[in-house]
Amino acid sequence: MVISNEKKMVKRTYLLSSGEHYAILHYFKDKRVVELDRGHRRFLQAEEVLTWDELERRRDRDALYVLDSDGYSEKIVALKEKGYRTYGGELTNLERDRIACMEVFEKAGIDVPDWEYAETYDELIEKLERIRFEKVVVKGDTKVPKWGTLSGTRDKVMKVLEDNRELWENSKDWIIQEFVEGYEISCEVYFKDGVWEESLTNWTLETKTLLSGGVRTGGESNLIIPYGMINEKLGKVMEETLKLASVVNVRDALYDINFIVRGNRAYALEITPRIGYPGTITFAHLLMHNGFHYDEALKSDMRGEKIVGFGFGVKLTLPPYPFLDYQDLDKLFESIEKGKEEKEKKKELLEILKSIPYLKGVKIDVEEIDDMLGERSRVAWDGVWLSTEGRLGEISSDELGVLNTFDLDFSEAINTAYNKEIKMLQEYIPLLQFKDIDENLVERIKYFLLDD
Repeated sequence: MVISNEKKMVKRTYLLSSGEHYAILHYFKDKRVVELDRGHRRFLQAEEVLTWDELERRRDRDALYVLDSDGYSEKIVALKEKGYRTYGGELTNLERDRIACMEVFEKAGIDVPDWEYAETYDELIEKLERIRFEKVVVKGDTKVPKWGTLSGTRDKVMKVLEDNRELWENSKDWIIQEFVEGYEISCEVYFKDGVWEESLTNWTLETKTLLSGGVRTGGESNLIIPYGMINEKLGKVMEETLKLASVVNVRDALYDINFIVRGNRAYALEITPRIGYPGTITFAHLLMHNGFHYDEALKSDMRGEKIVGFGFGVKLTLPPYPFLDYQDLDKLFESIEKGKEEKEKKKELLEILKSIPYLKGVKIDVEEIDDMLGERSRVAWDGVWLSTEGRLGEISSDELGVLNTFDLDFSEAINTAYNKEIKMLQEYIPLLQFKDIDENLVERIKYFLLDD
């Protein structure tokens, strides 16, 4: 496999952001932002914030335009058509359409768990009743709200679905997968001018929240392994990841494929082709402690560069978490008067719970917090915006960002995050959520890094 050819250095970088995931900006050298949703947000650390109209009038062709999320990919297309250099915004259809993603994986010769498709909620229940898998994974496709993924025994998953029929009965397009036991890992690869940039390859060992109802949410922590640590097991996962590029056109973009590894086989679960992914943000932290700003790494020839050490990131979350615990909900619903209006009252209560303020508008001193962190640690703020009152940060989301640490020893990076930085942050940020290290992460570290 070849790596990218040398390319003329561009002078400036613009981060195209809807404001959903701007945390990567903290690792840019050139902190210019193009705000895509006209929310007039005040990005922390931004040196300049432009609207899309202002960017078009500027006509800066000597720059790289980087998209930070899976939305607004049409903006990247528009810039490409005009001859501008861009990064990201490709393959977003495969993240949005899980059925198409499974079909492309199969076309590329990548193993996937056995799966079936259900168009409607009733068809989903019918197929679950007769499916042969003892344990299943149920995912909503493009038209289903982002409520996460259901996994567990077939009976447990069916109970969660049936207990919450009113929430999902009108949803369409579902995937049912066999639950494959094994070790979970992701591999992220970068392409420039259609050519794989070998040295930026990295792997993520991610932990997720598993609620009592079986709902799995997004990543809670990420251990990032650089290309310099490649071994036989990591190499196998990388080879499977690169197969995708044989059947889809990847020009200037990254993508990450999530796998379950069992024995000598790696089963692909899903794809994440966006820079806003927490693992990518932690990788950017790792790059910075190797002497590279993230935007400079995207613009530069990285051939021969050896990235060393480990990055560890923990998502900083406030209550209520956007995915609610079904057992807790059931306790609350028991207080609702039974009768023909029960269903509507239950839906109304759910909407109230979802709208409970998560300290929105509360101001925190982000500069003081940043100064308190160790020299190898940083918070990549995401759901915190620059207040009109000095350098204070104003909370706007229950997901504040990612606490990232770096060390040459992965155990030191993890210990610094959990035993030092998180404890300090809890003193400064009210109600900051905290969980102990996941034992599943320990098992995967042993399997991928320590076992022969």
